[in-house]
Amino acid sequence: METDESDRAKEVFSKLSELFPEEYSVWLFLSFMQEHLGFPADAEKSLNKALEINETDQAYFHLGVVKDQLGEAEESYAAFKKAIELNPNHAPAKNYLGYLWVEADINLQEAKELIKSALELEPDNGAYLDSLGWLYFRLSRYEEALKYLKMADELVDDPVIKEHLGDTYIKLDDIPSALEAYTSALSLDTDSAEIKEKIQKYTN
Repeated sequence: METDESDRAKEVFSKLSELFPEEYSVWLFLSFMQEHLGFPADAEKSLNKALEINETDQAYFHLGVVKDQLGEAEESYAAFKKAIELNPNHAPAKNYLGYLWVEADINLQEAKELIKSALELEPDNGAYLDSLGWLYFRLSRYEEALKYLKMADELVDDPVIKEHLGDTYIKLDDIPSALEAYTSALSLDTDSAEIKEKIQKYTN
């Protein structure tokens, strides 16, 4: 959606929230628009309004995303847990929470269970396969990490997945494959200083 269209949509939903202050769906979609426009703090306020009206797994999931964007880790974890409690089959919440724990290098066994459960629900989801591969990377199980990261890379053309692949190849002492993965990642994220640094480090 173009920025001007997003701004107009935000205005419409803001007016609707004034007209229908007790309408859950208005607050929920207003929060989506605010988050999309880069205003997570405003999105959080709208989500809290939505949750006062109706505590749904969808609202708690989005609150978890927004709390993550705000850097409020514990609150983010709690929101995702609540979404899963309300809907045990909420695969995105399971994967998101599991991935956050993997990134933080905490609760890895529970993260593994969450991510595997998400994959049981959506076995061809590249993001979930990446999460599982990255989990195995954190556990120093690099061959298993490579297996799932390659599967993810076949499904999704994403710089993060390719960087994860590169990091795994480094651990397996396959520098040429790592550089190929990093170069592919950089082609998708040309401003990444981190990827550029890795390419420079491992280029003779």
